[in-house]
Amino acid sequence: RDAQSGVALQLCEVREGDGLLMPISSKQHWFVASDVVCLAALQPVFMRGQSRGKHLRRERNRWKVDPEGLERWQRMHAILAGEKK
Repeated sequence: RDAQSGVALQLCEVREGDGLLMPISSKQHWFVASDVVCLAALQPVFMRGQSRGKHLRRERNRWKVDPEGLERWQRMHAILAGEKK
């Protein structure tokens, strides 16, 4: 019940299929710890390189939710969608 600590976050849409994050805006928003419902680890996005697809290169400033966090987010999203009905 920490109502003192704050964290600045950039709001993103989560692509439900693979967890890719797409920024809504470049503006940061401040939240207190008690505002956070679900924490999930992020992974950098990698793309196949030019040389016959053997090498992976990290995409700059592109992230996605890790598989476990994505599963938790999808379940939470489904619960919240059910409550709106």
